[in-house]
Amino acid sequence: MTQTLEPSIQAVLPSYEVTGELGRGAMGVVLAGRHRQLERDVAIKQLPPAFAADEEVRQRFGQEARTLAALTHAHIVPVYDYVEREGVCLLVMEALPGGTLWDRFTNEGLTMATACTAVLATCAGLQHAHTKGVLHRDVKPENLMFDAEHTLKVTDFGIAEVFGGDETVTTVGGAVIGTPAYMAPEQAQGQACGPPADVYATGTVLYELLTGSLPFSIEGDPMEILERRVQEDPVPITEVAPQVPDALAAVTMRALQRDPDDRYPSAEAFGVAVGEAATESFGPGWLGRSDLTLVAAGPIAISAGPATTTTDTASGGATVSDASAKTGRETMIAGKGTPIPQEPPLRVRATAVHRATGARIGDLSPEDLVRVDDLIRPPRAPRFTLAAAGLLLAALLAISALGLGSPQTAGSRKRGQVTVAGVDAASGRTVGADLAHVVPVRAYHLPGPARQAHYVRLGFSAFGVELPASRSAVLVPSRHGGFQASVDATRDRILFAGRVTGTVRFLDSNKHGLLASDFRFDAQRPFYVVANGVLGLLVLAFALSYAWSLSHPLRRGRRRSSAFVGMGINGAITGAMIVDLGWAIVGPQPTLATVVAGIILGMLAFVLLAQGILVLGR
Repeated sequence: MTQTLEPSIQAVLPSYEVTGELGRGAMGVVLAGRHRQLERDVAIKQLPPAFAADEEVRQRFGQEARTLAALTHAHIVPVYDYVEREGVCLLVMEALPGGTLWDRFTNEGLTMATACTAVLATCAGLQHAHTKGVLHRDVKPENLMFDAEHTLKVTDFGIAEVFGGDETVTTVGGAVIGTPAYMAPEQAQGQACGPPADVYATGTVLYELLTGSLPFSIEGDPMEILERRVQEDPVPITEVAPQVPDALAAVTMRALQRDPDDRYPSAEAFGVAVGEAATESFGPGWLGRSDLTLVAAGPIAISAGPATTTTDTASGGATVSDASAKTGRETMIAGKGTPIPQEPPLRVRATAVHRATGARIGDLSPEDLVRVDDLIRPPRAPRFTLAAAGLLLAALLAISALGLGSPQTAGSRKRGQVTVAGVDAASGRTVGADLAHVVPVRAYHLPGPARQAHYVRLGFSAFGVELPASRSAVLVPSRHGGFQASVDATRDRILFAGRVTGTVRFLDSNKHGLLASDFRFDAQRPFYVVANGVLGLLVLAFALSYAWSLSHPLRRGRRRSSAFVGMGINGAITGAMIVDLGWAIVGPQPTLATVVAGIILGMLAFVLLAQGILVLGR
């Protein structure tokens, strides 16, 4: 099938002729291509753009590509190239024109000997991958494909790990990344997986190939199927297909044990057990009567029986070569032969045709994925976490309203000398005035040189930093004695609201300072018309909206370290802005201790809130 390709795909693959779309698998689109110089057909798998834009997924995809490229085995599809450029991530691998084992199983049917041969090939490939530290995590007949010479190849290694990391993930709607019909119980629960998980999936494949059905009911949605893996034992194979030899049935059922410790510890051990059971059941030479090609070495080859015959593969016979004399290991190659006469091909049952196949990654985005164990065993509501976040936010509001400590006032002060807006500056009381009007200042009995003052200046500071508002006025004699002035600071009325430290300075005719005294001042202005109030509202609104955006993957149940870091930073900003608004609305001048406490409380509250959102999202 051909189609118009995105120009970017062909552009990043100049050495290949990309001809069109082969199909769409679990990972996404699969393209057909051909290397121009080598004239080699290839299959090109594209990481869906939504996932290619996610840095964590992209990094895992690249790492998985490097790992798979190091796997060289006759029963593993080889990876030729990996391209990451211009937002496009592509994996180039061998083209497999022979179709899948599922196609052959449903269209032609398989003999028991062929089913066992397919499992031996699968185990040989898996064992090689396991020795390199690579798990498959999605073994199923659709991921077992054939090349042009009918050799079975294991494909789609690590797809589940690319999209879910070490966790088993599902969509919010319950579609599983992977195939629930073949998933091991520990994988279904989201627990750590090892080779026994792939053994379980391969055992499920063998059970299905031998009986035509799966070992569990496939009724219901994917999550119900996974729950059966965890809670129920498989249906004994002898109840479903009594014609399956006892030795082969016993091996298959051991591979399907719920406890990983009760299964075969490795793919090789399972392959050896299958080979020995098949030899016991079908007699020596059974491998030569298989309908597909097997290339195996070591214990798996030995378990299938001695290599004793050589025939022409061009005529469809079996070729068996004995390398034991040179290497101490037996290598066996079996080609298409004649089915066992008394064994009719097994046909798939209708119940096995319509089984849950897992999610289509190409139709999803990273935010659609959640951990599967949270759906099987929903976590408890994060009451403690949310309560702790709420308490921290309440403490933040209290601190912003009450403040921690108070700034010290200083200067030459003596009661009865200076009043500002009718309040004695040396009384310790807070002077309240609206800077939209002039502020009256009176001076009585000024000491020493201050008696020669000609001007008075009002200034204001917060956090020890002088604010731009600083206005002077001429002192004139008062009819009540002393001097008075009306300081016009109306141009500064939009600068701040709330309490600050005020300073009254008396100046000589050259405006040199003669006397200064601090006092507590409250600028009685509405918070929504002054700079610190408006700035606090705007920054707080931005921080909260950005925090909501950062919480998007958390609300989908996806743990992202970047989201937690971003939420912590936004919490710190929110804490500082709430302290600022507390200053503008309620009034207390914030001290350094108040600001630091506000930042810490806001940061901790938002991190706890992020954890609570994550749990609720699952």
